Amino acid sequence: MFGLPLVGIVLFLLSSSSAHAATTIVVNSNADTAANDGACTLHEAIIAANTDTASGGATGECSAGSGVDTINFAITGSASFINGGQNGYTIDLSSSLPDITQAVTINGYSQPGSRANTAPSPQPFNGRLLIELDGTDTYAAAPQLNADNTTIKGLVINRSAGTGFLIGADNIVIQGNYIGVDPTGLVQKANFLNGINGGVSGFQDGDDTLIGGSNPEDRNIISGNNGAGITPNTGNDGWVIKGNYVGMSADGVTPISNSEFYNGPGGLSIDNCDGTVVGGAEPGAGNLISGNLNFGIFPDNTGSLVIQGNIIGPDWKGDPIPNNTQPGGIGLVPINGNIINTIIGGTEPGSGNLIAYNDGPGVAVLSAYFAGNLLGYTDNAAILGNSIHSNNINTNFPISQFGTGIDLLGAELSGPTAINGGVTLDDPLDADTGTNDYMNFPVLNTVSEKEGMARIQYSLDAADSPVDEYRVEFFANDVADPTNYGEGQYYLGAITTTNGVNKTAEIQLSSGFMLAGKAVSATTTAVDSSTLSGFGSTSEFSRVVVASSQSAENQQLASSGDNIQLFVTITIFSLLFTTFVVFKRRLSH
Repeated sequence: MFGLPLVGIVLFLLSSSSAHAATTIVVNSNADTAANDGACTLHEAIIAANTDTASGGATGECSAGSGVDTINFAITGSASFINGGQNGYTIDLSSSLPDITQAVTINGYSQPGSRANTAPSPQPFNGRLLIELDGTDTYAAAPQLNADNTTIKGLVINRSAGTGFLIGADNIVIQGNYIGVDPTGLVQKANFLNGINGGVSGFQDGDDTLIGGSNPEDRNIISGNNGAGITPNTGNDGWVIKGNYVGMSADGVTPISNSEFYNGPGGLSIDNCDGTVVGGAEPGAGNLISGNLNFGIFPDNTGSLVIQGNIIGPDWKGDPIPNNTQPGGIGLVPINGNIINTIIGGTEPGSGNLIAYNDGPGVAVLSAYFAGNLLGYTDNAAILGNSIHSNNINTNFPISQFGTGIDLLGAELSGPTAINGGVTLDDPLDADTGTNDYMNFPVLNTVSEKEGMARIQYSLDAADSPVDEYRVEFFANDVADPTNYGEGQYYLGAITTTNGVNKTAEIQLSSGFMLAGKAVSATTTAVDSSTLSGFGSTSEFSRVVVASSQSAENQQLASSGDNIQLFVTITIFSLLFTTFVVFKRRLSH
C-alpha cells in the first residue's frame, strides 16, 4: 500500500535533483546591470551562480543550478571593438562585480568568433579574445575569487583601479586570459595594481593556484600592469605558473613592462609564500619573462621555489630586446625573511633556463642588511644546467651594477650599496658564511678538445661541511664576460667530484659542437641530500680558460717530428757526402 506514495517521493527527489544540478548560464548582454530587463548580464550571472537562484523571475534572464556552474557568453548587437575580423564586446563596469563565493567556470572563449591560442610556448600568441572587462571606473575589473575550484578562461582584464584578479581561495585556475593589455595583446591598458594578486592582509589566502599551463590554450599574457605581473603574496603556497608571457606583448618581441616605475615589483614578485613553481621541464611549460622594470623574477621570504625552462631577458626566439630595461634576470633579495632551497634550472632535459641580455646580472643571490643589521639571507640556491650569458652592467641599480652571470653578494639597503658585488674570489678552505656560503668556484687550468671530447684540468677547494661531494658544471662562451669570469652560454656537462688539485674531467660534447677557441668556465654546487632537489648552494662562474684543439696540438707535434726527421736525414746525407768527397780526394793523391 506504500507503492504509489513511494514512487511519488522518488519522482519528486529526482525532479528536485535535476532542477538544482549544475547548469550553464549564458550572458547575452554587455551591460553592467542587475535589472529585470530580460537580459542576462555578467553581473547577474555571477549572482545566480553564487545563490543558485535564477534572475529575472518570470522573464528567466539568467538560469541557476547547484554545483560548479559554467558562465558562457553569446552577446550580440553593436560591437565595442573588432578583433581579427570578429565583433568584440566590452563590459564597462559601473561597479565592482560581485565576489565569487561558489565554484564556477567563466569561459570567455564561448563567445561566438573567439579562438583559443594554438601556438605552444614560447611562440607568439594567435588567439582571438572577444570579451573585455574594462574596470576604468571601479575598484576591481574582475571579481575577487573567493570560492575554491573556480576557473577563469578567455577574458581580457584591463584598466582596473585595483588588481586584475585577486585570489582568495584554493585551487583557482587562470588560463587563456589577457591581463593588463587590450584584446589584441599588443597595446598596454594597465591595471592600477598587480595583474594577479594572492591573498593579502584582510583577505583570505589561496593555495595551489594554476596560472597558465603547458597546453597552448592555457597560456596567459600578463603584461603592462602598474604593479607586479604576478604576486602570490602572503601565505599563498604551491602556485604553479606555466607557459605565460610576463612583460611581453602577444608578438613575443615587443615589451609591455610590468611595474609602472623602474625598480618596482618586477615581473613575478614571489613574496612570503612557499612551493611556487615557475615553468617546468616539459614542453610548453616555460614562461617568457622579459621587458619588466625590475627583475624578471623577484622573490622574498620564500622556500622551495622552482624556476625551470623559462626565457628570462630575451624575446621569444632568444634574441636581445632593443633597450631592454629589465635590470636583472632573477634577483633573490630576502628583505622580509630568508630565501631557502631554491632550484634555478636542474639536471633533467628541458629544465635549464635561458637568462640573457638583461640590464644587470643573470642571477643575483643576496643577503640583505639595514644599517648593518641582517634582514634575511639566501642559502641553498642551486643554479644548474642553465644558459646564462650577455647580461650587462647597470650603474643605476646597486645590485645590478656588475652585470655578472651569477653574483653572490649582499645589499645594504640604507645606502643602498652592494657588498661583495661582482666577482668574489675564492679563499682557502672556503670557510665563509653568508650568501650561498660564498661557495668557491673551480679553478680551471687547461681545456682542450679532441674527437668530440672536452678534457678539462681543474682544482677544487670548496669545503662545505658536512657536504663532501660537489657537482661541477662546465660551460662555453663565444665571448668571455668582461670580468673574464663566466658567463655560461653553452652548458657542456657536469661531473660529481670531491675537493682536490690537478683533477681531470672528460665531457662528451654535443655532435658538431666546436669547443676550440671558446671561453670555458665552471661552477660548483654542493650535493646535499637534505634538500628537496638534492643540491645546495652554487658558486659564481669561474675564471675562463680558452679551449685549445688537442688534434691541432698533435698535428703541430707531428709536424715538428717530421721536421726533425728531415733534419736528421739531411744531416746524415751531408755527412756521407762530405766523407765521400774527402775519400775521393785521398784516392786522387
